[in-house]
Amino acid sequence: MLELAVIAAIYFVLAKLGLKLALINPSASPVWPATGFALAMILLRGHHIWPAVFIAALIANAITAGSFLTSAIIASGDTVEALIGGYLITWFCRGTRAFDTPKDVAKFALICIGPPTLVSATIGVSALQAGGFIEPDQLTSVWMTWWMGDCASALLLTPVIVLWAVSGPGSYDRRALANIALLVAAASAIGFVVFTPLAGAEPGKAPMGFLVMMPLLWAGLYRGQRDTATVALVLACFAIWGAAGITPSVRFIVNDAVMLVSMFVIGAALPSLALSAEVASRRQAQEKLRESEERLKNLGNSLPESAIYQYAEESNGTLRFRHISAGIEQLLGLRVEDVLRDAGALFGRILPEYLPRLLEAKRRSASKLSDFKMEVPMRRIDGEVRWMRLRSRPHRRQDGAVIWDGVQTDITEPKQHLEQINLLLREVNHRSKNMLAIVQAIARQTAAANPNDFIERFAERIQALASSQDLLVQSEWRGVDLDLLVRSQLGPFKNLVNKRIALRGPSLLISASAAQVLGMALHELTTNAGKYGALKLEGSAAHHRGS
Repeated sequence: MLELAVIAAIYFVLAKLGLKLALINPSASPVWPATGFALAMILLRGHHIWPAVFIAALIANAITAGSFLTSAIIASGDTVEALIGGYLITWFCRGTRAFDTPKDVAKFALICIGPPTLVSATIGVSALQAGGFIEPDQLTSVWMTWWMGDCASALLLTPVIVLWAVSGPGSYDRRALANIALLVAAASAIGFVVFTPLAGAEPGKAPMGFLVMMPLLWAGLYRGQRDTATVALVLACFAIWGAAGITPSVRFIVNDAVMLVSMFVIGAALPSLALSAEVASRRQAQEKLRESEERLKNLGNSLPESAIYQYAEESNGTLRFRHISAGIEQLLGLRVEDVLRDAGALFGRILPEYLPRLLEAKRRSASKLSDFKMEVPMRRIDGEVRWMRLRSRPHRRQDGAVIWDGVQTDITEPKQHLEQINLLLREVNHRSKNMLAIVQAIARQTAAANPNDFIERFAERIQALASSQDLLVQSEWRGVDLDLLVRSQLGPFKNLVNKRIALRGPSLLISASAAQVLGMALHELTTNAGKYGALKLEGSAAHHRGS
C-alpha cells in the first residue's frame, strides 16, 4: 500500500508539471513526464501498480479541466498505455534489459512510438471531443501534441529511471558519481549555451544545436547506457526550457517549438543510446574473451607434462607460434618468448631423421584440414631426448593462413612402460612355450611308463611342476632355495620331516631352469620312496643332504 501511495504521489506531481505546458488545450501537453515514470514503474515493479497510475491520473486531470467522466476515461487511457507498453517491452525487449543491445534499443523506441502512446492519445482526445472540450479545428494538433508528449517522455525518462534502478552497487562509488557529475555539468553548460531563452532568438544560433552531439557521443563511447540516457534527459530539459521561453503569447508556435526541440534531442539521443549499448556489448564480449583466454592460459600452465600451443602457417609458408603455454619450459627447457619469436627454436629440437615425416604430416593436415597426430623424439636443452606426442586441429582463416590449436605431451615414461610391457609379454610367451613343452614331455613319459594309471600319475607330476612354479614366481624368477624346493616336492610326506625324513646341508640357491628339472626329479624320488623304498616300510627313514 505504501508503495502504491508513493508511486501515485510522484505520478501526480509529474502530471501537474507536464500540464503547466499545456498550451493549446488544458489536458494536452507536449511534455508529459508521467508517461515515462509510469512505464518505468511497470517494468521495475510489475503490473500490479496500475491502480496507483489510474488514481493519480484521475485526480490530476479532474482538478485541471474537463468533467469527472472525461478525466476517468483519460486516466484509463494513461493506465492502459503503461500496461501495454510494459507488456510489449517485457515480451520483445527483455524488460529492464531493453537497453543492453542496439537491437533492443531500436525495438524499445518502436514500441514507445507505437501502440501504447497511440492508444493513450486516441482515448484521451476522443474523450475530450465527446465532452466538447476540443474545438473541431484543433483535433489534429491536440492529438499530435498528446502523442508526441507521451513519446518524448517514454523515450527520454523511462531509460533514465530503469537504468539507474538496475545499476549495480559498484556504479554508485565516489569515482563513478564524480564522472557522471562532470558529464552532467558539461551537458548542462552546452544545453545552456545552445538553448537558453535569456538572450532571445538570435539569428544564426540554430546550427549550434548540433553541439548537443558532443556530450551524447562522449557518454555513448565511454560512459555506458545509464549515463548516456541521463545526459539526453538533461539536454532535453534545457531544450524544453529554451523553447517554452520564446514568444509566450503565441501558444501554437511555442507548442510546436517544444515538440520540435524534443524530437531533435530524441533524434540525437536514441543513436547515442544504441551506440552505448553496442560499446557495452563489445566490452562485455572482450571481457569474456579475456577471461576465457586467462582460464585457457591457467589450464595450459597447469597441465602435467604438457603444453598447449597455437601456431600458424602464413600464406607465404612461414611458421609462427601465436601462443604456447609455460609448460614448454618444463618439457624442453625452452623459454616461451624464444618460441614465440622463432618457431625454429622448438622445431629444431626434433631429431633430424623425424623432421621430414613431421613436415609431410603437417602438409597433409593443412591441405585436408584433418587432425594432426604424431609422436616424435625431441632433444631438451640439457641434451636429454624425450618422446613427445603432438595432437592439433587446424582451421583456415579468410586470408588463407592455416592455424593449428593443439597439445604437446611428454610420453617418454608411458612409452618406456609400454616397451617394458611388450618385453614382459615376449618373456611370458617364451616361458609359456617352454612350460607347454615340459607338460608335453611329462605326458609322453607318463603314458609310456604305464598307461593304466596315466591320469593319476600325470596329475601328480603336473602338481609337482606347479609347486616349483609357485616358488619361482614368489622369487620373481631369480632362483629357488634348495630347502624350499625339496619341501615343496614331499607331497603327502611333509609331516614326516624331522621324523622319518631328515634334511641337512647348507642353503643353496638353485637357478630357475635348474629348479624345474630338479623339482621333477625330487618328485619322482619321493614318489618311488613312498611306493617301493624307505618311506613305504614303517620304521625306515630317508635322508637328504645338500652340498
